[in-house]
Amino acid sequence: MAKKFSEDCYVVNKALFVRYRNHRTEPGEVIDFNHASLARPYKEVFDAVSKKRKSFSSEARVAAASMVSLNDPSRVLFGRNTTEALSFSYWIANVEGGNVIVTDAENESVIRIFREHRDHGNTNKRDGWSTHSDDIISEDYEGFNERKKTAIPLKTVQFLGHYNIEPIIREVDDETRLVVVSQVVRNDGRIIDVRRLAEEVKKKNKDVYVAVDGAQALGNLPKVNFNELEKAGVDFYAATPHKTMGSYPLGILYISERAKRNIRRLSGRKPIEQVMMEGMIPGEYRIAPNVEAGLNQMRYTSLVTAVRKLRKGEYLRGNDFSGKAGHVKTLKDYFIERLRREDAEIISEGKEYSPAILSFRLRGRDNSEIVYELQKNGVFCSYISETDNIRVSFDITNTKNDIDEYFRRLTALLNETKAF
Repeated sequence: MAKKFSEDCYVVNKALFVRYRNHRTEPGEVIDFNHASLARPYKEVFDAVSKKRKSFSSEARVAAASMVSLNDPSRVLFGRNTTEALSFSYWIANVEGGNVIVTDAENESVIRIFREHRDHGNTNKRDGWSTHSDDIISEDYEGFNERKKTAIPLKTVQFLGHYNIEPIIREVDDETRLVVVSQVVRNDGRIIDVRRLAEEVKKKNKDVYVAVDGAQALGNLPKVNFNELEKAGVDFYAATPHKTMGSYPLGILYISERAKRNIRRLSGRKPIEQVMMEGMIPGEYRIAPNVEAGLNQMRYTSLVTAVRKLRKGEYLRGNDFSGKAGHVKTLKDYFIERLRREDAEIISEGKEYSPAILSFRLRGRDNSEIVYELQKNGVFCSYISETDNIRVSFDITNTKNDIDEYFRRLTALLNETKAF
């Protein structure tokens, strides 16, 4: 029977990955096609953080705002990870007293935001869903494991597979406060037309807030323009630079002008309701922290350094990631070319999918066991249990040689036994 493990768990050989993340492995020892899940910083980012080069929150907010053509950095909120950043929407959208709509395409950590209050920072590493804490950029904060159930009616819409937004629209009613949907589905990289979704939601109920999970989108798609999304009705846009831009963990939440007017609703929250560290919310809002620790400055340094690297390599120009998108698309096409030599079902092929994510199944094989064995041997990819597929994701650090080595190790594994 296949070993059961979550797509979001740490890698099987954690020690090897930590060495790799810290750039201490030999070239070719590790093949990393798991950028969509794991936080491996670029070498320049690792060096900058290791030397404790500080970049303050204001500089990081300007850098974050520039990536989505936002001229007002005060509309950028930070969290220790994307789940925590997105959790601010619970209070700003004032969801209590109404219902929230999510889909089955969302990470469990996102759905959990509306089921219970807790520390979403995963400080003590007991949370199996949101980003694992990293000692290099962790805060001097013990964290806690207390949980408090909410009374929010949560509607989970079946969305995986058909990707039809109509069932989401049908669930919107007079009591709906917030709709949450991914722009790029983590399972297979499918791109969702979130502008049309927001427009249709607002037609049915203009008072509903719309939150877009851009964890797999910003930094992988050619362009994300928050101004255009806001005009369509998007109020919150969450981003994950450690999965798409080579930084250390830092959650980004862009908020609309409408949401900005409600930001004072974050004031006076108890830590069990919402951990508020200094640096998360721009100082001009005068929202007092409720814990003594502040957001680690190294998180800001990692984001600013990663953005500079992308701009220097012309992977990013203004808010245009076309350089990066083109690079990873070339790798994806080459991987598909190699995959056609295997007995495989290719899932995420075509322009309706992210250029950085490829999902497939090997026919007649135990795909979960294949991923498990590959990870043990230093080949990092993901198994998506909900859809029973293998997912690989690409970054600017990957090359065609990595792909050749991936298939060399895969072939060796498949030849060892028919059990896989």
